[in-house]
Amino acid sequence: MKNILIIEDDINIRESISDLLSLKNFKVSQASDGIEGVYRAKADTPDLILCDIMMPGLDGYEVLKELRLNKDTSNIPFIFLSAKSQKKEVREGMNLGADDYLPKPFKAVDLFNAVESRLNKYQLNQQELREKLEIMKPLKEASLEDKLIQPLQGIIDISNLINTYFDKYSKEDVEEMTATINKRASKLKRKIKNMILFQALKDLSSRPDLTKKISAIKPFNVRNQIMDQIRSIAADHHRERDLFIDLDNASINFSEEYFKIIVEELLQNAFQYSPDKSIIKIYSVSESNNFTFSIKNKISKQQERILTQVKDGKYGVAKSISKNQYGMGLELVKKLCEENGAASLFIKLNETGYVTIILKILNSIS
Repeated sequence: MKNILIIEDDINIRESISDLLSLKNFKVSQASDGIEGVYRAKADTPDLILCDIMMPGLDGYEVLKELRLNKDTSNIPFIFLSAKSQKKEVREGMNLGADDYLPKPFKAVDLFNAVESRLNKYQLNQQELREKLEIMKPLKEASLEDKLIQPLQGIIDISNLINTYFDKYSKEDVEEMTATINKRASKLKRKIKNMILFQALKDLSSRPDLTKKISAIKPFNVRNQIMDQIRSIAADHHRERDLFIDLDNASINFSEEYFKIIVEELLQNAFQYSPDKSIIKIYSVSESNNFTFSIKNKISKQQERILTQVKDGKYGVAKSISKNQYGMGLELVKKLCEENGAASLFIKLNETGYVTIILKILNSIS
C-alpha cells in the first residue's frame, strides 16, 4: 500500500483529499503546516507528497528545499497544490525540483490521475535508469543516483509539464521552461562526460599510445581560452560582478581539450562552493617557460575539511560523488595533469576560510 503525505494548512481541503485517496486504498498521513510536513516526511518517508505552496511557518518552497537536501527524502515525488492564479509560483517550484502541480480547485479524477501518473512514472524511470547505469558499475551506480538520476528526472518532468499543459502557458512561460531544460541538460551532460572520461583515463593508463591520441599537444593562447570560459560560467551563475581577473597574455604547449576541462572544473567549483557576492580572484602568470594559473575563493568550514581530505588523498571519488561535493572534479583534474606529465595541481588552505587552487604547466611559450 502506497503512503501519501498531504501538507496543507486548510483543514477542509486536507480532509477532502485524504478521504478521496483513502477510497483508492492509499495510506494517508497529514500535516497542517510546513514544519510538521518536513518532520513527517523524514519520519515516515512517504511514497509521494502533496504540498500546498502558501502556508504559515515553512511555505511549500522551503519544504521542498529541505526535503531535497535530505538523502532519505530527496527523490520522493513531490506535487504542489496551487491556486490557478499562482502560475509564477508554480514555475518557481518546478525550478526547485517539484515533479508536478495540481491547480485548485480540482476534481477527484484530476487528483487520482496526477497521483497515479506520478507514482507510475517514478517507478518506471527509476527502473529504466538503473538498468542503463548498469554499464557504469566501476563508478558505483548507487552513489550516482543523486548525481545523475535526480537531475535527469527534473528534465523529464519539466518537458512533461510543457506537453501536458502547453495550451495553458504563455510564450514567455514556455521559453523560460525550455531554457531551464537546456541549462539542466547541459550541466548533466558535463557531469556524465567527466565521469566517463575519468574512467577512460584509468583504463588507458597502461596504453600510452592511445592516451596520446586523445591528448594531442599544440600551442594555443591561454588568456583567450580562459576569458571565454570565465564569461560563460560567471553568466550561468549570475556572478559577473564577483570577479577579480589578472591574466597574462601567454600561449602554452598543452592539450587544449584537457586544458578546457581543467579550467571548467576549477571555475565551476569556485562559483558553486563560494558564497554569492564574495570575490573570486583569478590569476595567471607566464615566466621562465612556466605557466601558473590560480583561483582563490571563499569556502565554508565543511568545504575546507573536505578539501583537506582531497589534498591528502583521503577523500575518494566514490565518496565525493555520493556527497555531491568536491572531489570528482578535482580528481579528474589531477588525473589529466598526471596524463600530460608537464602539469601539476596544488591546493593551498593556508588562509582560514579561503582556498587557492594552483595549476602549473611547464614549457609555456612567451
